[in-house]
Amino acid sequence: MEHISQHLAVWAADVSPNDDGLAVLGLRTDIVGSLRAYGLETPSALQKTASRLISNHRDLYVEAPSGQDRSETLVINLLRHIDTTSPTTQAIVLVFTDQLARELDTLVRAMGRQLAIKCHCCGSEDDPASDEKALVSGTAIVIGTAERLAHLCADGYLNKDGLKLLVLDDADDVLDTSMEHFLDIFHSVRGPHFQICLYYWDLSFQFQDWTFRRLVNSPVQIYGNLPV
Repeated sequence: MEHISQHLAVWAADVSPNDDGLAVLGLRTDIVGSLRAYGLETPSALQKTASRLISNHRDLYVEAPSGQDRSETLVINLLRHIDTTSPTTQAIVLVFTDQLARELDTLVRAMGRQLAIKCHCCGSEDDPASDEKALVSGTAIVIGTAERLAHLCADGYLNKDGLKLLVLDDADDVLDTSMEHFLDIFHSVRGPHFQICLYYWDLSFQFQDWTFRRLVNSPVQIYGNLPV
């Protein structure tokens, strides 16, 4: 339990509400402009907390109910990592189902519309050749199920050269059903300047214990608001 004791736990509601504007997120001006065009003017407590802590380059656990707030938090933290001048894959997002991959891909495109960021959704029923072509041509954000992305890793289409972020959305479901595929991806792509972010609502103690001990680096754990 020694490694677990090193992690920091923060309640999203503890963040000061004094500054409600997007400036508090510490984002580049082009990202702020894209978020405003999307319609986001006032970030939530969860978005403020996650943005502040992920900028410290620590691994992140976000315990919050699924929904728009958590999904927007995930996308904001994706966008902050992307260098639009680089053609390499910089973020990989693992999700539980193809439908969730498509929904998240749509949200990334909506929130990052003004940033010219390339995002690709890898569905299990899609033509593998189209996924391979997209990754070879340069895609900053890749979203898909662990099984699909593990195959792309094994075939050499995903590498760690420019990778900054590995995200698990609904991490409890991803780890419960696709642990072997996740580990294949993790060991294939992890590099020296690399963050892991897990978003979930009900991650078992078994998985928290295991990930704290084996995967993460001095993680920050954020507790979002309870569902209403």
